[in-house]
Amino acid sequence: MSHIRFVLSASLLVLPAFAVGQIPVPTTPPLAGVSVTGVQVSSLPTAAATTAGATSLGPGDLVEFSVFGVPDLTSKSRVTEDGMLAIPLAGQVKISGMSLQDAQKALAVRLVDGGYLKAPQVSIFVLESVTQTVNVLGEVSRPGTFPVLGARTLYDVIAAAGGLTPKAGDSIVVRHRDQPDKPVEVPLHPGTTPGELASTLSMTVSGGDTVTVGQAGVVYVVGAVTRPSGFVLEGGGGTTVLKVLALAGGATPTASLAHSRILRRGADGKTVEHPIELKKILAAKMDDVELQPNDVLFIPDSAAKSAAKHATDVAIQTAATVGLIFLR
Repeated sequence: MSHIRFVLSASLLVLPAFAVGQIPVPTTPPLAGVSVTGVQVSSLPTAAATTAGATSLGPGDLVEFSVFGVPDLTSKSRVTEDGMLAIPLAGQVKISGMSLQDAQKALAVRLVDGGYLKAPQVSIFVLESVTQTVNVLGEVSRPGTFPVLGARTLYDVIAAAGGLTPKAGDSIVVRHRDQPDKPVEVPLHPGTTPGELASTLSMTVSGGDTVTVGQAGVVYVVGAVTRPSGFVLEGGGGTTVLKVLALAGGATPTASLAHSRILRRGADGKTVEHPIELKKILAAKMDDVELQPNDVLFIPDSAAKSAAKHATDVAIQTAATVGLIFLR
């Protein structure tokens, strides 16, 4: 967590005026040297390039308030949900949305107007900053909270989270701190090149925002198939029974194609079975069936075919044994 201190030069009621310098902001770029789907991000601006005025305070920030030469006024508190900060003597002061310098000036003015101090040197030290971090959730390699100084692009913060996973869906939802009830959806498209991705994710995100990468739809193939598994749907849909059956390696010799069915969960949460004529579909006598996210294609095993196959296997094994004995 970057600790940022700015001091407002002034003088106390009793002490003479002092000139206090500004402590420099750390210059390490928090998001440099990371990549999204193989794209290197190495030319991000440093924190030194971000003006202090661009860093604003907001609800949830934990700050330390102090006045030079008056240690009894030092206190730690969080900015409330309505943007207020409680300070000794002066009570609640609204500082949400202010830069650190403006907040310090406002607090100093409150102390002066209240007749408590003549020209206080007010300092705010940010201990924990919600407004200087972005939450990245969902289908990224390393979900979590990432520091930002000033504004960054959506591409930058996705890069900081390690890039998108193979299960990433076709959209990213961004909730800005100042408008959490108005989420913004950013579309993603399969086959997007790294350069196109950087352009697509050029939206500006700031501290306090939340980025959620959705998961792509998945369909499952189980039962009498070579490789039962789940498969990620391609963006835009268009995945059919024949496609996922091919991905699953096809049906086994003992599969009961005529009794295949799709298991689909309805709006009420209950699973409904939809029989399909898989044998006719494979023979091109019936149109292929499109699948929806979370569908389960179930191809049962035929008991009769299994029994016949078992009997055949036994006969072959017996014949081989007899042959071996005869040859001896």
